Amino acid sequence: MEIGEVIGWRAWRVVEDDGEARLASVLHEDVWPADAPLVATCERGHSAPDYECTCGIYASKRLEPALPYRVGRDDARTLGRVVGLVVLSGDVIEHRDGWRASHARPLGLIDGQAPGRVAARSGIVVPRWRSAMRASLESRTSGTRLSARTK
Repeated sequence: MEIGEVIGWRAWRVVEDDGEARLASVLHEDVWPADAPLVATCERGHSAPDYECTCGIYASKRLEPALPYRVGRDDARTLGRVVGLVVLSGDVIEHRDGWRASHARPLGLIDGQAPGRVAARSGIVVPRWRSAMRASLESRTSGTRLSARTK
């Protein structure tokens, strides 16, 4: 398990929550906090992530695996979907194509119907598509690491 931070790609739903646009999981009902990291939990009661479980907050090393999640189930409060960069921190488990972590916060949004509304609310940067693609190309082999150490 690694302790530190990594930057990866992921998709979110943009949902209306109390009259505001917020980021939410594409697979679960979790709405991401606007001013703090999302903290992973596991329904099995142990700390997330865990090697023996699939729990944790996911991100991929490359942009391409995140793109299919721009399409999927949407409920009545879903305004759209976005793809962007996320900073994973705390306990981080690395896999072949990405990571699972205990904590995460959005870093930048690059795609979707409503990134400006969410970015304005939470202070998230909406980088230019070309810059995001360049970052993806640079991180193809091992992902972009801010800092990491092995526990």
